[in-house]
Amino acid sequence: MPFHNPEGISQLEKFYLEEQLNAEKICMSKCDVYLDQVQDRELRGVIQSVRDVCKRHVDTLTNKLNNAGFMPKA
Repeated sequence: MPFHNPEGISQLEKFYLEEQLNAEKICMSKCDVYLDQVQDRELRGVIQSVRDVCKRHVDTLTNKLNNAGFMPKA
């Protein structure tokens, strides 16, 4: 049975999506570290907003890879 790729992405595109997914996960991790260290409420809000954006990107990239039949690396 041939591989079904409903999103129509190439192996190179898969590579780029996975690289960006890893970068977004690193961004989330860094934000978590900064949130543990920062005391200023306004700055914490900014960092939390950045983390939320990174999380949305992680979810979008993960869904894109899943829809294309690829399982993102953990």
